[in-house]
Amino acid sequence: METTLGFSKSEFESTFCRLEQILSTSVETIEVELENPPIVDDLTDSNKSFSINCAILFIDIRKSTDLSDDTIPQNMVKIYRSFMRAVIECVRKNGGVTRQFLGDRIMGVFMDSVNENKETETSAVDKALYSARSMQTIIDYGLNHLIYKHVNEKSINCGIGISYGNLLVTQIGMRGTENDEDKEDEKDVVWVGKTTNYASKYADIAQSGEIFVDDRVYEKLSIELKKEDDNNIWSHIVRNKGDKIYQGYITSNYYLDNIEEFEAEKFKSDKPVEKVDNPFDSLFSSLENKSDELLNRIKTTSLELTKKKSELAVEESKLKERENEIEKDEEKIEYNYKQLYDFYRKIFSETYYKNDLIKELGLDFWLEIIKKIFDIGEIIGKSENEIENDLCNYLKNIYLSFELYENASKYLKLIAKNKDVIFLHKKDYKKIINNVGIGYKITLKTIIKDRISNAINESDKKKFKKHLESINEL
Repeated sequence: METTLGFSKSEFESTFCRLEQILSTSVETIEVELENPPIVDDLTDSNKSFSINCAILFIDIRKSTDLSDDTIPQNMVKIYRSFMRAVIECVRKNGGVTRQFLGDRIMGVFMDSVNENKETETSAVDKALYSARSMQTIIDYGLNHLIYKHVNEKSINCGIGISYGNLLVTQIGMRGTENDEDKEDEKDVVWVGKTTNYASKYADIAQSGEIFVDDRVYEKLSIELKKEDDNNIWSHIVRNKGDKIYQGYITSNYYLDNIEEFEAEKFKSDKPVEKVDNPFDSLFSSLENKSDELLNRIKTTSLELTKKKSELAVEESKLKERENEIEKDEEKIEYNYKQLYDFYRKIFSETYYKNDLIKELGLDFWLEIIKKIFDIGEIIGKSENEIENDLCNYLKNIYLSFELYENASKYLKLIAKNKDVIFLHKKDYKKIINNVGIGYKITLKTIIKDRISNAINESDKKKFKKHLESINEL
């Protein structure tokens, strides 16, 4: 029987009508409280979706493309099947279900276990973390030994990401019976929401042996999963993937507590785990060394001053002479602090509007620099308002570079209130208004109107009026 490829007119019109029906029908959200997430048979081929709160876990084999290139397909079948079997076991045995298989990547879903009084007995995030720990344990103490033995001395490394939040679960695809009784059903479940996307990204940016969780997961974890022997085993981290910045917590090689019962040795690969080098590490190190050197000099001077003060209590006869020495030393300390303040301010000025460099240095770097200059400013007698007015141009630019529009909006207001009109830029307040909202637009208009009323220079007044017109157009 000859098969006609492409669309006929009637087939095109039929498909078009079905698509229009999907897009024109409102989505009905059904709140559900389940022990396990829904499967495809629980859902209908419609715009009805289940709303659930859950923890999503992704695990991903590192450099699987290189592994496939170096391994014959028959052996890759062994690796993938054994890897997926191990991961599914870990998900199931910790109260979760596996819902997606993407070759070298698997997704697990975990929901709170509640008793008859609707009280949470085991949280979704605890289940997800125990599942991640089980995965790390079985891979490093079991699976890698077997892969090394049976598949030409190969081994695998994995990164794990976990996120928690609300998701919409809906059916996608089509039934085979819609057009042809002999066709199989091609249906699946899609998980709609940021939680799934973030967990997947966290698995991408987690290095080999790491578990990366977001702030919400960390906050919900039981206290015993945050500390080991009263020591916090998690580190706060800021990492980027492409032009996006992600913050969260990481821990490495977090194996199960009862690992000694397994009487197994940890697998040790002959190949070192590769880590991505940061090209700006040397720059960070140089800046930190300079600032630490100045701070150590200040601390040394402060210790000398304290010593001299204690000696003054014994040597009352030389009180006047020693008081003069103290005043000189205090002037030196204040001078050194002012030098340090100017040093950090120079970092801001030399990177002003160099957005690529700002991004490459990273948000974590800038937050640390901002904290240090505010602390030093307070020591040399500057108020918080004075420091903010001094740095508002630079801080606005830094926060805009990382799309932190709420933070940037604060310093744009200071610029509009207190700075010369040349520091107002349309592209800046356009981005901020579009992302912060109409309330901020009204506030900014009020500030600009005040500047117009109080402007002495006619040229400045015209420039402020032009900015007001631009804001009104947004």
